[in-house]
Amino acid sequence: MTLSAWLDANGKPSPELALIKARFNRGELVIGGTSAGAAVMASEAMITGGTSEGAIAHGVVAAPAVSERCETQACDAAQPANT
Repeated sequence: MTLSAWLDANGKPSPELALIKARFNRGELVIGGTSAGAAVMASEAMITGGTSEGAIAHGVVAAPAVSERCETQACDAAQPANT
């Protein structure tokens, strides 16, 4: 589990994790990730696929993931996977 790397031997937050949480709570820090970094932080949803241009053109929507095949061929999805 990723969180265990930030805990001490007693399962308590390390000084580093405490500092990260404090800075985040004060609005001094943004926590994000891409690929595996985003996947381990996601509780239910994760931003996947698309481009900045596609987000501007189509907006940002919550939708079930489309097939990976949609990257190379047309699919019946509400939003194109490659835009």
